[in-house]
Amino acid sequence: MSTLYFEKISKYDRASEPVYVSIPFARGRLRDPQRLVVRDGDRALPLQTRVLATWPDGNIKWLFVHLQPDLPGNHSKTLEFEIADAPAVVASDARVTVRETAQGLHVDTGPLAFDVPRVGFWPIVNVRLEGKPIWGERPFSGFAVRLQRDGESELVGSAQGDVSLEIEDAGPLCVSIIVKGKHHRANGEPYLDLVGRIT
Repeated sequence: MSTLYFEKISKYDRASEPVYVSIPFARGRLRDPQRLVVRDGDRALPLQTRVLATWPDGNIKWLFVHLQPDLPGNHSKTLEFEIADAPAVVASDARVTVRETAQGLHVDTGPLAFDVPRVGFWPIVNVRLEGKPIWGERPFSGFAVRLQRDGESELVGSAQGDVSLEIEDAGPLCVSIIVKGKHHRANGEPYLDLVGRIT
């Protein structure tokens, strides 16, 4: 049995705190990521995993793990993890989904939903909480590059045009989307590459 230690991060209780951790494994120790079990006392936590690196024999060398433990206010916490003899998938109440649409990608966390458009990098639009629109259709103005010179700020590029959207990770606990595009000058000329991640 090994442990994951969390120092105190807040004076308030943090229920279902989003946590990401990369765990190294010795050669030959773990072949199937579904055999990893993380426990909070007697309770096994739902996990979302992604293999980052493998040993030459195909066993896992580094495993990226997303979990959502309850962290107490004003206290540290230790979780235990082990490798089970058989796959041990723990069902989660959370259900984050992502699907492709004509305009881009639609992300739904249950309470919160939004769209990631294929044009420009706003970065999200049509944000809804419990089905009701909030912030207006386009709550953000996108990203701009400004040059500070002699106390003056000059706009030299803004996110415009089409972007490519790549789903890097998708599971019940978390979705990660890579956005790639260009900043353009005011005259429309491509200026700088733009890369962003929405998690």
